[in-house]
Amino acid sequence: MVFEFKNFSPVSQGLLKMYQNMVITPLKSPTGDVTHFAIMLQDVSDVAKSKMHLKRSNEKLTEIGRTDGLTGLFNRAFWEANFVDEFHMVQTTGQVSSLVMFDIDRFKRVNDTYGHALGDKVIRETAKQLMKAARGTDVCGRYGGEEFAVLLSGTTADQAMYFAERLRKKIEQTPVVLDGNELNYTISLGITECRTDDANHLQWLMRADKALYQSKERGRNKTSVI
Repeated sequence: MVFEFKNFSPVSQGLLKMYQNMVITPLKSPTGDVTHFAIMLQDVSDVAKSKMHLKRSNEKLTEIGRTDGLTGLFNRAFWEANFVDEFHMVQTTGQVSSLVMFDIDRFKRVNDTYGHALGDKVIRETAKQLMKAARGTDVCGRYGGEEFAVLLSGTTADQAMYFAERLRKKIEQTPVVLDGNELNYTISLGITECRTDDANHLQWLMRADKALYQSKERGRNKTSVI
């Protein structure tokens, strides 16, 4: 905005101020000296409004493309892209990084007993508690179904254990209620650090899956580290 004028254009309703293009033309005297300037303003509020609308639409599409619709967490594709980047960063710099994989215990039984509406609420509540526990730098994703994945950059396995146990206990203590049905549920978690001798990111991921499987074998509602 060059000058602060009110917007009166009917095409660009919703904008309080006028958006303008300005052209400045020097004016010369008979002696050839520039003595004045002519300023021409053009009201481009309608163009500005269209561009702002397009920008918001593109931002929304970008958000949809990387976000899981049910939970608001990163979807698997976007999370995996971050996971691969994190793996290469660790291999290059030697910085420590930990991966936490977890899922909801006996989730199929929840759906079969109470229906998918309550099952979806359990997934949303799990995501909500995860985001409360996570730091701003943690990369949290819904890996698939009732399984979740968290990248904890700059975090050792011992530090990740503290994070995981805090999350596990919070979920264990938080029932989900829908249409008079109250359900207490638990999660099982697996943790592993990225190792500099990992041949690829899949080795890192498979260790976390193995740690999660150990938690299941130990009776569920547990956290295991490999």
